[in-house]
Amino acid sequence: MNDVTEETLIIEKLASSVNPVRVTASTSVSAWAIRNWCHVMGITDPLFTQPQVAIERGYDAAVAPPAMLQLWTVLELQQHEHGVNRSLRRVFTEAGYSAIVATNYDLKSFRLARVGDLITTHVSLDSISSRKDTPLGTGYFATEFHEWFDQDGNNLGELKIRCFYFRPLHGAPTADRATLSPDTGVPGELAINVDTTLIVAGALVGNDFERVHHDRDLAREQGLPDIIMNIATSAALAFRYSAVCEPHGLLTRLSLRLGVPCCPGDVLHLSGQRTEHPVTTERAYTLVGKNNLGEHLKGSMVIQVAP
Repeated sequence: MNDVTEETLIIEKLASSVNPVRVTASTSVSAWAIRNWCHVMGITDPLFTQPQVAIERGYDAAVAPPAMLQLWTVLELQQHEHGVNRSLRRVFTEAGYSAIVATNYDLKSFRLARVGDLITTHVSLDSISSRKDTPLGTGYFATEFHEWFDQDGNNLGELKIRCFYFRPLHGAPTADRATLSPDTGVPGELAINVDTTLIVAGALVGNDFERVHHDRDLAREQGLPDIIMNIATSAALAFRYSAVCEPHGLLTRLSLRLGVPCCPGDVLHLSGQRTEHPVTTERAYTLVGKNNLGEHLKGSMVIQVAP
């Protein structure tokens, strides 16, 4: 089958099979889930770990970190017969593009979810690329657009997440497992030891059961050196780093682009630099995360601060 015919087939199938879906979580936001997620991700901000602090700061209930938004409805989306991701997986798998990795994450937070809120999400297909050749293999980049609302219709946030659906290259090179030098002590850096527990627990605490995040044999079949950290965990660690930049601030926007994978044994070094921002009650930072393979993530964040 030639390239033109194959690409046309993929796009035609997507156009006819991927429709927007709207689902509501089967359970409400819970303090138990917030506690466990914060523990796994190393989040210590008392606004999220101590419910009484949220009350003292003017919220009428305990609140959840914005990087948790995807968690509340992910199971319902996975189980939806016509879910966007499920439809994409089906079409690409049928065409021979059975492997998947997430590559981009662009989150905006408008309002914190509260304990007791019942979250609804609306998901649609934002875009799909032409066929691309990459070091992992040949495939397509598809971007989903997620929006979340509480039971009163308040818009809590939105997310664009891009995934690469590809045919793995056989015999893909494995990575050099040398470790970076210890943290240099440069102010504003955060070094996080990445192990199997963090990667597996980070995926499972977010209801992400993609096997590439816990099945080493499958990961290696896809040309990866080991299991890889999922994009939601990378985002959570970036959220954790925002507290290094602004200890009393609250992240409201996070935009990430993933590069090399993060595997067990890596040390993820997060660093940032403040940039110009027109809003006086907000501060903007660039963000870079590097491990022994190179640049794992790069992006930006906006943090709300007290006037």
